[in-house]
Amino acid sequence: MLLPVAVLLAAYHRVLDAWWMADDSMHLLSVIRFGVPAHFLRPLSDLELTPSNLTPWLYASYGIDYALGGLDPRGAYIHHLLSWCATLLALGVALRRWLGPILAAAILVWFVLSLPTSLLVLLLCTRHYVEGLFAATLSILAYSAYLRDPRRRYLMFSAFCYAWAISAKEIYVPLGPVLIVYQAVFGMPRDLIISAGSPVRAWLAAIMRSCRMLWPYLVVCAAYVPYRGYMLGFDRLLAGYSEAAWKTRPSMIFDLPATWEWACGWKHWQSAAWLALIGAGIVRWLATTRPDIRLRGIAFGTIVALSLLLPLYPVLGLLTAYRVNTHYLLLPLLGFLVLAGWSTRECFAELNHQKAGAPDLPLVGPARAGIAVLGCIAFFGFTQLATARRHAWPWQLHDEVAQYKVEGEFELRSARQSLILDAIGPAWHHYGLQQIRRIVLGLPSGPTACAPHQCAAAIVAAREAGIGCVRYREDLRRLDETACTNSIAERL
Repeated sequence: MLLPVAVLLAAYHRVLDAWWMADDSMHLLSVIRFGVPAHFLRPLSDLELTPSNLTPWLYASYGIDYALGGLDPRGAYIHHLLSWCATLLALGVALRRWLGPILAAAILVWFVLSLPTSLLVLLLCTRHYVEGLFAATLSILAYSAYLRDPRRRYLMFSAFCYAWAISAKEIYVPLGPVLIVYQAVFGMPRDLIISAGSPVRAWLAAIMRSCRMLWPYLVVCAAYVPYRGYMLGFDRLLAGYSEAAWKTRPSMIFDLPATWEWACGWKHWQSAAWLALIGAGIVRWLATTRPDIRLRGIAFGTIVALSLLLPLYPVLGLLTAYRVNTHYLLLPLLGFLVLAGWSTRECFAELNHQKAGAPDLPLVGPARAGIAVLGCIAFFGFTQLATARRHAWPWQLHDEVAQYKVEGEFELRSARQSLILDAIGPAWHHYGLQQIRRIVLGLPSGPTACAPHQCAAAIVAAREAGIGCVRYREDLRRLDETACTNSIAERL
């Protein structure tokens, strides 16, 4: 079970040299100004935060970073990698019980080498997705322990981890209902089916029985709704980002397959290979299972698929129209790869079945079936690695990471009055750095920055104030003085 962790550290250990990027400075600034408890207790409007997402654990995570390392991001990235390692180990334990150690390790290696994962490892501001996944996995493990041995402490610990997960990210809210449905679908006793008199009554009775049995999840869900309303505003219970340009349109659902292929960096033949594997596994399972098991499996599988995909709807505008933020696909991609691992088991179980009319002879034999499984795992593993090398950090994007560090250190600590032209990162990244410089370091105003295509007004102001300009040079990885001009034509 250590193989996925080893692959993670081998592939992404250079993240320890990265700097604060993207939304990091604003999250860190909010923790510095208001402290961690306020992000759990005070409405987001009081904290001057946009009420788009409710993620208080994210600020707790940054609070840990700041307490351990201050403004040095290295400690934050050590924390980040440790969170990833813990999550992979927990997922390995959960998947091993269902699919065995080899397929569990294979699924997680595929996952580690995927493009969305590379972004999640690189950006600290996505850590709440990972730590939420860790908490959700612990909740599932405690839930399964409760089903095997119905001790109250397992159930309570599972509900606690569920609450922790949804405090990290809203996408984990469906977990509680899914666990309740699982017990209703697969834990329905036969005498209940007989006594109910009809399938509909039996299902309703099973769901009610499951709700009574697993009531702590209902308590967490019931408490979360008013809590979310208090923190975000009751008019934004289901709202995501409020920018009109980012709004999702129903027609974007049809763009999701192409967006998925882009986000994963797959070529058409890779997508076809994954779908062929999954399709073959599902067909084999449908052909070999009893009708009652088949019905339950289809029902529960549909519920799981909906719980993974429906949270994507509010952010489809960003994914499909703007082609950004591939980390939104964390859970759907993990579910897809788990389904691929399960399909691998189903497909190659068929090879080991006995031939009709020759009960003593398997189709290919256990040894050859095992070799076929390993070959399939290796094929998809190498394709994932090849895709990562074409598109993902650290094989790509290393110049952007270096630019964040050079410009950020200059903006945070330099005494020079300069304007950084075409600076990397959003405007709020630079605002956060300038406020941290003032509040934490106690330094006077220093360098300012403007993003590409947004420098016109800043250049005019710099010229009027007699301030010089600098620009990042990728070949030398440093800032050099340059003319304060806004276009290539003007510089020439």
